[in-house]
Amino acid sequence: CCMFRTYFSPFNISEKQDFDRVKSYGVDTWAGAGVKNEETLDMALERGATLITCNNCDDILDLLRKKGKHQ
Repeated sequence: CCMFRTYFSPFNISEKQDFDRVKSYGVDTWAGAGVKNEETLDMALERGATLITCNNCDDILDLLRKKGKHQ
């Protein structure tokens, strides 16, 4: 399930309780293109995103590798 906020926010990543609710149904949670840098990547990971869409794949993949989240 792609997780977006339903109201304006500088970071378009849902709150942790929303991720938890969707995960409780056994659904993988997906952070949308609001993941743009290390700050928003950390936010998505802390909230439970297991999949990520982004517009700067090389940068985000490098960060994921540094964090041990991608090989």
